[in-house]
Amino acid sequence: MKKVFALFIAAGMVTFMACGSAQDKEKEAKRIADSTRIADSLTKAAEAVVDTLAATVDSAKKTAENMVKN
Repeated sequence: MKKVFALFIAAGMVTFMACGSAQDKEKEAKRIADSTRIADSLTKAAEAVVDTLAATVDSAKKTAENMVKN
């Protein structure tokens, strides 16, 4: 009977460890949400830089064309 009881305890511990706790799942979900938020912010910043560079290139091109005309 002791062996059966020990087997049930061991099986319960293995099941608990395999499923994990709710805190671990909540932490993982928060980490993923934070990572997604940071990635979105970095994407917006990169798009702003690209837009700024494109505007600068267009301005430089117009200035060069005006200098050639005059």
